[in-house]
Amino acid sequence: MMGSPLASRCGFGESTPMQMEEARRSTKRARVAGAFAAEGQLEAIHAHHEAEKREIQNRAQVQLTAMEEQRAALSRGLEEIKEENRILKRAVQVLNGKQREAERKGRELEQSLHQAADYVRKLEQSNYALRVHLQAASSNALPSMPPDVY
Repeated sequence: MMGSPLASRCGFGESTPMQMEEARRSTKRARVAGAFAAEGQLEAIHAHHEAEKREIQNRAQVQLTAMEEQRAALSRGLEEIKEENRILKRAVQVLNGKQREAERKGRELEQSLHQAADYVRKLEQSNYALRVHLQAASSNALPSMPPDVY
């Protein structure tokens, strides 16, 4: 039973062995073409992946370089701070020495002041005692002589 010519052309009718062989070959070609297309897609994906990988590596290298520069700058800053700290410690030592010396001189001056105050007090006492003796001696003295009149 043969179908209508329209049905045969549309593929709804019976197929001949040759048509069936052609359909198998066509299906195989489609599979092979699909495999090649998939392989092409894989190659495209692989190429894209490699490009992304290179981009990530480039960005990582740029960041690494920036971090190394920042570390070097921080290291220089740390060294400067350490040197400044050393200078400040030395200045504190010098100032502490000067303060101790000033305190020592202050104690010496205070001691000298107390000694001078004691000496002044003793002199005042001696002066008072001498005045008292002088007054006592003046009141017990010989009567004064009248002035010589010629």
